[in-house]
Amino acid sequence: MKHATPSKSRTQSTPTAPAISSSRRPLGSLPLLHFMVIATCFFFFGLMSCSPSPDNPSGSKQAGSNSSGSNSSGSKPTPVERIDPRSAPLFPSTTEASAPLFRTALLDGTTFDMQQTRGSVIIMNIWATWCAPCKKETPDLVSLYEAYREDGLMIVGVSVDEQGESVVVPFVEEYQVTYPIIIDRSGEVMDLYGPTMGIPTTYIIDREGHFRYFATGAVTKTELLSKIKPLLEEGNSNN
Repeated sequence: MKHATPSKSRTQSTPTAPAISSSRRPLGSLPLLHFMVIATCFFFFGLMSCSPSPDNPSGSKQAGSNSSGSNSSGSKPTPVERIDPRSAPLFPSTTEASAPLFRTALLDGTTFDMQQTRGSVIIMNIWATWCAPCKKETPDLVSLYEAYREDGLMIVGVSVDEQGESVVVPFVEEYQVTYPIIIDRSGEVMDLYGPTMGIPTTYIIDREGHFRYFATGAVTKTELLSKIKPLLEEGNSNN
């Protein structure tokens, strides 16, 4: 499958590597840069991810277009061992980077507050309706959410569809998505968690709000479960 980055939006250019804008983030979030710089390098190893849709020429908004980062050590990132060979590999966080906080509206009209999710294990999935791998992994995400939500798992989907509700609502209905969905119209989430090197992009965040894993490409239920179960159990053992 061909691999490509989401195309640029408005007047922003697609960055070559992740960056953090000092005007948008405090210095305390700089560890996120280290995490993203290392993790995004694996895009060039040939992961399965989406190309931009022909009817979505401008693609999603990308952050950090004014600067770029690099892996200063010069070493290639090492993924964790895959349980499921069909899955895109997950890469571990090499620093104790905290997931940026934000508060925004959900598709159902309620409010999502990232700070209120502390104490839960979070899977943040950045996706689009036109992305074939996104469609492929959505049933697995729904299944995981229904099976482990009572154990402290939270899944939030972040749609980068510029058409908004007109395409997202039919998708949610068709795939019977039960976890919260954000339509990132303003690019707020992508400003904090992007740029991504392709979609779907998945972050796994622990109960303390720290990044633990990152993947670009479709991640299977088996692969995700092998990483989230220990994180869920960590919380239970501390109670």
